[in-house]
Amino acid sequence: MASYKNKGGPGGSGGFGATGYYAARGAALLSLSSFKSVGWEFTDWAAILNSGTPPGWRKSAVGSGTGLPDVAAGAKGGRISMASGVTLSSSITYDTATPVISNISTEKWYFVTRQKINAQDAASVCASGLLNVASNKLILAGHIRALTPTNFGVSYDGLYAGSALDLAVARDTADHVIEVYCLGDDILRARIDEGAEVSATMASEPTDPVYPYIEVSNGAVATSRILNTDLFGIMFPR
Repeated sequence: MASYKNKGGPGGSGGFGATGYYAARGAALLSLSSFKSVGWEFTDWAAILNSGTPPGWRKSAVGSGTGLPDVAAGAKGGRISMASGVTLSSSITYDTATPVISNISTEKWYFVTRQKINAQDAASVCASGLLNVASNKLILAGHIRALTPTNFGVSYDGLYAGSALDLAVARDTADHVIEVYCLGDDILRARIDEGAEVSATMASEPTDPVYPYIEVSNGAVATSRILNTDLFGIMFPR
């Protein structure tokens, strides 16, 4: 499991802890020569309302879906706990509603999430990533229905369909850090827990603007699916 590290942020900004480390990591991966034209949004859920909706995010629940703050032991300063509940076809989603990347195929971008899930199946989703404005295409990291039958993965081929990157780490209930990025060359790159990087040319990816998105859903199975998200960061062009 990748841990928090205390390193300076982009351009020697002196960012502390996870936000500084992953900002520096994203900047290095994207080979940025200037930081003046880069946006960096980072949420570690420390400032979270009792409703379970942190500043800058909106929550949408269907059926028995819930999203609440979780400050239990091991939460590392706060996290959001999302659960579908046991009602069939229930879900809970968070998004920022504000597009941050105009074209994920031709622009440089990077996102990172630290999350843990419970047991999953081919009907459920427990993942974080990017949703397009038209709401018909996703880039998701975590567990995505039948696309990730055994291991964690990253989808890049439409809406819960097509293909996904296999991160080669078996699904379990531990915390994992997943990083995903593109260099503007239509290639999706990802790694989990600072392991080996995998990549693929994207297919049927969003062509309209996208914004940060997190989803938990149980599909047609009456079992509660749970995702605890400890951090979410995204670097994008300005």
